[in-house]
Amino acid sequence: MNGDDELMIVSGLDQSLVTDNTDILEWVDQLIDESLKHHDINIAITGAKGLIKVSQKSGIALAKIIYLINRNWSYFKIDGEFDETAYIELGLHRHTIDRYVDVWAMYAQKAMPEEYMEKLQQHNIKTQIPIAKAVAQGYEIENAEWERLADATDFSEVSRIIREDVKNKEPRKGSLQLFIDYNGEIVAFSDGNFYKIGWLNAASEDEPVQKAVNRIITNGGILKR
Repeated sequence: MNGDDELMIVSGLDQSLVTDNTDILEWVDQLIDESLKHHDINIAITGAKGLIKVSQKSGIALAKIIYLINRNWSYFKIDGEFDETAYIELGLHRHTIDRYVDVWAMYAQKAMPEEYMEKLQQHNIKTQIPIAKAVAQGYEIENAEWERLADATDFSEVSRIIREDVKNKEPRKGSLQLFIDYNGEIVAFSDGNFYKIGWLNAASEDEPVQKAVNRIITNGGILKR
């Protein structure tokens, strides 16, 4: 997979899923044949647009399903953590999973004014990552900035707005984010400072402990780092 892919969130640590592309490639051949037969490029262009739309919809839909699976992980009664299962079954590294979760969490929490939500979801999924990360880090995005982000044309413009106009300010006063590392240590981040909170037995192999830890992380909105 290409780390620069605009239509999906990918990482160099992800693994490719094995797919059979025979049907879709045969469909392309038929589409081109039909376009040539009628001397009509619009037939081929319409097919290409359809593929792009499917790719764009797949990105945001995947973000939502990954977010919801992660949020409800304890209800599936599966051994092991969601990150591990996602890597085995989907080939997605935990860094990729975290980005998908952040993107849909932004919509689930209704972080933006409702009038911009649909337009933001039309952006390539990669373009939504800087916005989602800023929201997760507690930065206040004003209405005018949401409008500019919704109207932005590409990843570079979105990143510039976030970097220069959003992150150039301090996170909103009193905002609080919780983080847990692989050793199970929980810290809180607020007003530019980290505070030690406690520790979870995240390394335990006991199933009840794993389920309890996952439930605490999910229900507490704790981010992994």
